[in-house]
Amino acid sequence: MTSAKRPRLCFTVFEFDPDRLTLYFNGEPVKIERKALEVLAVLVNTAGEIVEVQKIIDEVWADNLIGVTPMHVAQSISKLRKTFSMYDPDTEYIETFRGSGYLFKQPVIDRQGEPNDRSKGLNEEAELGPTVRGQRANRRGMAYIYVSLAATMFAAVTLAGWKFYGNIDETAEIKRVLEASQKYESLVLYRDPRNIDEAKLNEYWLSEQEYGAEVDLRRIRAGADRLSRENKYYGAESRCEQFEIQSIEISKGGDFATAKTLEKWFLAEYHTDGTLVKNKTVGPYFVHYILRKDGGQWKIEKSSTARATKPPPIIEKIEFVTDPVAGREFFVRIEGQGIDPASVFIKVIGPGCPDVSPCSVPNSALRIHSKISETEISNAPFTLDSGEYTIYAQNGESTPSNSITLLVP
Repeated sequence: MTSAKRPRLCFTVFEFDPDRLTLYFNGEPVKIERKALEVLAVLVNTAGEIVEVQKIIDEVWADNLIGVTPMHVAQSISKLRKTFSMYDPDTEYIETFRGSGYLFKQPVIDRQGEPNDRSKGLNEEAELGPTVRGQRANRRGMAYIYVSLAATMFAAVTLAGWKFYGNIDETAEIKRVLEASQKYESLVLYRDPRNIDEAKLNEYWLSEQEYGAEVDLRRIRAGADRLSRENKYYGAESRCEQFEIQSIEISKGGDFATAKTLEKWFLAEYHTDGTLVKNKTVGPYFVHYILRKDGGQWKIEKSSTARATKPPPIIEKIEFVTDPVAGREFFVRIEGQGIDPASVFIKVIGPGCPDVSPCSVPNSALRIHSKISETEISNAPFTLDSGEYTIYAQNGESTPSNSITLLVP
C-alpha cells in the first residue's frame, strides 16, 4: 500500500513539496541540488526548533554516513541561503547556532492552511484568512511579524532553563553599547567608509575570527566596502530619529544577553563628488540583538531586524462611484476602519491578477485620485476585466485586511 501524498508546505513566498523534494517560487520550480532540498525537508519539518547538525547528517546521509562531516551540512545550508536570497532578499530563513545546529525561522503552513505541527508556536499571534486564497495572499505581509516572533522564540529556545535577571549596572552598559555602536556605524563609519577605525569596531562588535562569519562585524565591513566601491557615503544630515530600548535580558551567568530595540533612521546617501543619490527613512523597525561578554566588556555578536508593522485596516463596504466598464478605468468607494492615509494600498485577486502575484493600487495612485480618511477611500481607481475579484487593503507593512468581493460585469 502506498503512503498518502503529503500536502505542499508553504512559507512566505515559497512552497515545498516534501514528496517530490521540489521548492517552488510563484508556482515555478526552483533549481537547487537534491541534498540541499533534503536538508530543507528536515528543517521545515522542525520549524521553530534548533536541529542538531548530527540529526541532519543522520537523516539526510542515512544511506552512507562514511566521511560525512558538519561541513557537508554547512555547504547545503549555504546553497539554501543563496537560493532564498535570490528570490526574497529581505527575509532571513535559516539561523545558525554555532556549535549546536540550525533553526528554520519562518512558520510553515500546509497548503490546506494547517500549521506544521512543529511550527504552530510561530503562528499563535497571526490571524489566517478564512480561505486558502486569503491565507496565501496574507503570507508575505505577515512574514515580517513572524520574523519578530521567531527572534523572540530564539531567545526562549536557546536559553531554556536559564533564569534571567536584570543587573542595573550591566543593563545600563548594554544600553550604552547598543546605542553607541549603531550611531557609530551609520553616523560615523559610513560617512567615511574608506577609513575604518578598527579600535571602534573591536570596542562594539565580536570578531569574525573568534565567533564565525555570521557575526554583525562582517555585515558592517561589507556595507563599508559596498559604499567605497560605489564611491558613496552618508551625508552629515543623516541622523537617528528614534532609538528605544524595548527589553534587555541577561543570563544568570552574566556573560550572555539578548536585547530588543525600536529604531528609526534618516539616511542621506551621496556620491563622492557631492551629488545626492537619495534620502531615505529606514524604520521604525524592531532589532533583536545577541550580546556576549568579551574581555569583561559587552559586545554585539549578531542582530536580526523585524519591521514594526501598523495595525491592519478593516474593509466594511465597497461600491462603484462610476459605471464599471471592463478593460477601462473606473472608480470605487471603500468604507471601513483603521485606514492609514499615508500608507494604505489595495491589492486585487481575480482574472489576470493571480493570488501568487496580485494586482495593486499603490498609495501614490490613491492619493492622486482619492480623498483618504481613517474610514474611507473616496475614489479608488481600478482597471479590470470582467469577473469576480477579491479586494483587500494593507497599511504599509501591516497584515492584510479582511477581503471583500467586487463583481465587474
